[in-house]
Amino acid sequence: MNPQIMYEDNDILVINKPSGLLVHGDGHNCEETLADFLITTAKVSREIGEPLIIPLGKGVVADCALPSHEYTTNEHSTPILKIHRPGIVHRLDKDTSGVMIIAKDMATYLALKKRFQDREMKKEYLAVVRGSFKENIGSISVPIGRSKNDFRKWLSGRGTRGELRDAVTDYRVLGKTRGSAADPQDQTEWSLILIKPRTGRTHQIRVHMKFTNHPIGGDKLYGDDKTIAAYPRLMLHAIRLSYPGKDGKIRVFEADAPADFKDVARLAQVSIT
Repeated sequence: MNPQIMYEDNDILVINKPSGLLVHGDGHNCEETLADFLITTAKVSREIGEPLIIPLGKGVVADCALPSHEYTTNEHSTPILKIHRPGIVHRLDKDTSGVMIIAKDMATYLALKKRFQDREMKKEYLAVVRGSFKENIGSISVPIGRSKNDFRKWLSGRGTRGELRDAVTDYRVLGKTRGSAADPQDQTEWSLILIKPRTGRTHQIRVHMKFTNHPIGGDKLYGDDKTIAAYPRLMLHAIRLSYPGKDGKIRVFEADAPADFKDVARLAQVSIT
């Protein structure tokens, strides 16, 4: 579950996060996370960035012996859990693999955070989704809001509550195949696509793929039984991240595609780019 370190200098750390590794905790379990790895290996001080502050109470674990967890009190002497998120300026879902950039000092943290806010950080993803597309190149522009019925989910279209936030996802079909990891003889069609989200909403890619009736293979939250059974993991991988560096030149970091994506590409007889 340890991430692969792709690049490191005095300012940043770039990793390839494996599927199944949580970026940081939420106070509801004692699962080891990327944050714990960063602190334990002394790659980033736990004081870099902004901690998650949670009042101790019902549902909040009170005895995690994790490097990222600090049990203390606030200015009102109320017991709290402080979850350190060392240098973490963006996240990937637990089951999404791929490239992440991490700040090693506070100045870099603030600079990268602003680049994300200004949408200067460009991310590209590979996904294996069910079905085929009418057009090989397209864009999905549908607002996203919270689900009325499931606090874990975000939705586009009916069933949302609260504020709707704009979300735009561009995609390009790389290839198509039939069958899946669970059943190579199955005739269900799957598409290998390259995705470039213009916005960075929570679960945006997963929600937009679900909305267009192209759920991502192995998606246990947004997929149906057949989609979930088709692949043992969520088939979403952050393959590339690029942004303008201090010198104004574009810096590009690319995380090698996992073997299961390469298998799909081989079956579809396409290259992953």
